[in-house]
Amino acid sequence: MNVPRSLRGSHVVKNGGKSHSVRCARLSGVPRNQRGFVLLTVLIVATVVIGFAGLAIDTGRVRLASSELQAIADAAVLGAVLNVKEDVDVTFPLTRATAVAIGRRHSIAGKPLELYWNASNDVQGDIVVGRWNDETRSFEPTLLDPDAVKITARLTTGSDAGPLPLMFGKMFGVQKSEVSRTAVAITSRTDPHILVLDPYESSALKMSGGATVDSEDGSIHVNSNSSCGATLSGGAIVDADGLSTVGNACLGDGSVTGTVKEGAKYIEDPLLALLPDAPAWNAFKASMPRPAGPAGMIKKSGTFEPGYYPRGLQLVSYDRVTLREGEYMFGGKGITMTGHATLQGENITLFIDEGASVSVTGSANLLLKAAEEGPYAGITIFTHRENVKSGTCKITGGGKVDIGGIIYVPSGETVLSGSGESWQIGGLISDTLTLSGQSTYIIPGDLLPADWPRTGTLVH
Repeated sequence: MNVPRSLRGSHVVKNGGKSHSVRCARLSGVPRNQRGFVLLTVLIVATVVIGFAGLAIDTGRVRLASSELQAIADAAVLGAVLNVKEDVDVTFPLTRATAVAIGRRHSIAGKPLELYWNASNDVQGDIVVGRWNDETRSFEPTLLDPDAVKITARLTTGSDAGPLPLMFGKMFGVQKSEVSRTAVAITSRTDPHILVLDPYESSALKMSGGATVDSEDGSIHVNSNSSCGATLSGGAIVDADGLSTVGNACLGDGSVTGTVKEGAKYIEDPLLALLPDAPAWNAFKASMPRPAGPAGMIKKSGTFEPGYYPRGLQLVSYDRVTLREGEYMFGGKGITMTGHATLQGENITLFIDEGASVSVTGSANLLLKAAEEGPYAGITIFTHRENVKSGTCKITGGGKVDIGGIIYVPSGETVLSGSGESWQIGGLISDTLTLSGQSTYIIPGDLLPADWPRTGTLVH
C-alpha cells in the first residue's frame, strides 16, 4: 500500500469511515544527533569517578606506608639510643649497627628497610647522633657526648626501596610518591637486672612455688603488653627496687616489695647488635678452633681449651670439668648435666649453637664467671637467636649455681627451678622467664656495664 510521505511513521485508524493518523513517538527517546554527546558525557564521568577512586586508593597506600615507616623509625631509634652512651668509637658503630639491624627486621614495599650508616653524621642522613635541647624542643647533631639519636626511614629516590609506586597516579601525571618519617629519642638511665623481652606473651615472666628474687639494688622489667605480662603466684616474692611492665601485672598481695609500675616504656634488647643474625653467628663459629676435632665433645672430667665442640658437653655422676679462659660454643644437644657433675671456669662465655640447649638437673653445679673485657664482656651464657623452643636454658635441682655475668636467651625460654639453696646469677635477659621451686635467686647485676641498660624515650 502506498502511504503518503506525510503519514509515514504513523498509524492510520479508521473510525466511522473516517481516517485519522497518529504519529508514533521515537523509541530511543533521544535524537540521533545527541547520542554521541551522551556517550561522551558518560565516558568523562566514568573517568572522573575512576580517577577519584584511584586517588583515594593511592592516598590510602601513602598513609599506610607513612604509618609503617613511622613505626620502623620509632623502633630503630629506641633500640639505637640505648647504645649511644656506651659507644666508644667516634663513629658510634654500635648505635648505627643496632639501627640497621632493627630496620632490616621490618619490610616496607616488599623489601627490608635499609637504613644507611652515615658515619659522617650528616644532618640529612638516616642515622644521626646528637643532643636534644629541651628548651627549644629540637635535635642538634653532634659527636661530642651525645644523648639522642635521630632516625629517618625513607621510601624516596636514593633509598634502597625507592619511592612508593602509585597504582592510579599516572592518570594525573604522578607515578610515584616520596615518603619519609623521622623519629628522635633520648637516652635515660635504668637498672633492670632482669629484662624479659617478649612484647606479647601472657606471663612472659612467671614466678610460682615459693620462688624469691633478691635484687635489692636493681629492678625487673617485662616488655610484654599483655594484661598479665608478669604473673606472681603461689607465694612467689620479688624483693627489688621495683617491677615494671609494659602491659599489666597479675600479682599476689605483698609479692613485690618495691614499686610496681604498669604501662612502662618498652626497652629494646641492649645486646641486639651482638651476632645479630645467622650469617654473623656462623662466621664467628667458623673462626673458632676445634680442640677435639670435627666431632668433638666434652664428656669426661678434665681441663679443656676454648673453641667449638660440635657434639656439645655431657656430664654425669661426679664428672668435673674446668674450662680455660676464652670463648666456647657447644653444638649437638648443647650442655647436658646430671647427677653431681660440676662445670667451672672464669673469664669465659659459653655459646649455645642453633638447635642446642642448656639442661642442668639433679645436683649438678655451675660455677662460672664471664670475662670483664672484650666484645662479650659480662655475658656467661649466650644462646642462638633461632633457639625459640621452651626450655632453651633450663637449670633445675639442688646443685650450686654461681654465675658471675648474664644469662642471655634472646629468643627462647629460661627456666630456673631450685630446690632450696640460694642461687646467684649476675643478670638475666630472656625472651620469657619462668622461676619456681623453693630457691632464692640473687641477681646482683655484677659485671653489668656502668649505667646499663638504658631506656629510650621518644621526643619527636
